Amino acid sequence: MLKTLSTFLVLCLFLPIGSTLTQAEPNLKNNIGQKILPGAQKLGSGRLTYLGWSVYDATLYSKNKKFSFKHPFALTLSYHMAAKGNNIAKITIQEMRNLGLKDELRLATWYRQMQAIFPNVQKGTELTGVYSPEKGTQFFLKQKP
Repeated sequence: MLKTLSTFLVLCLFLPIGSTLTQAEPNLKNNIGQKILPGAQKLGSGRLTYLGWSVYDATLYSKNKKFSFKHPFALTLSYHMAAKGNNIAKITIQEMRNLGLKDELRLATWYRQMQAIFPNVQKGTELTGVYSPEKGTQFFLKQKP
């Protein structure tokens, strides 16, 4: 079972149970977060592994030197394996529940939205979520909305 942190809605709040986060080499060729969020700086990156398998590399970008939900930021996930978008949405909602989110109406709404927009991913797929307090969240696949 692939456990993943793929939804931008839960960015930086938690890591899936049974997973580890380790330092990942920066992807210097793409820097998608910087292209989608001009002026952003890379704040950090890590690799999500599950049962020894590398699932994805995550890179966080922000215009500020310190992360805050009060300021725009971007998270790019570069996948190392295939996963179905529907499964990514399902696992994401379960992880939200595991971390204490109890609003089932909100979870159901988010789940439907995630099912509609999360694509199936392959090795090499890059997904980026950009959050802005004024605009909300936008998702990008290879820099395209």
